[in-house]
Amino acid sequence: MTTEFKKHHGWNSSHIGWFWGGMTVQGILPYYYNRVTQPGRSLIVDRCYYNSMADTNECQTQTLADLKSAHFTVCQKPWGCFKRLDIRLCNDLHGRSVFSSRSIVLFSYFLYLTIYSIGGFN
Repeated sequence: MTTEFKKHHGWNSSHIGWFWGGMTVQGILPYYYNRVTQPGRSLIVDRCYYNSMADTNECQTQTLADLKSAHFTVCQKPWGCFKRLDIRLCNDLHGRSVFSSRSIVLFSYFLYLTIYSIGGFN
């Protein structure tokens, strides 16, 4: 697939992906599934369950077991300093996150060893 991104016009001037993050996977996937593949192949899903940001009262009532995926724009990243302590679902996501500080330290150490072992850091 070859396509062009234009500011304020999105992918191939389709107006798909002109929003924040639209130049990334958040824009190219909607473009691909709405314009490149067979039309009608995409499905609109409930954003309180898929890629939930806990940004509306309705979405904040969900439980972790209800969610299929989460987006940390509102809740902020689990490893960051700022967290939305006023939103229960954000607290639940941070507590359950696979990005706990321990896993980040272990991943960073693994990444360091991998780069070092292939001759990096010269």
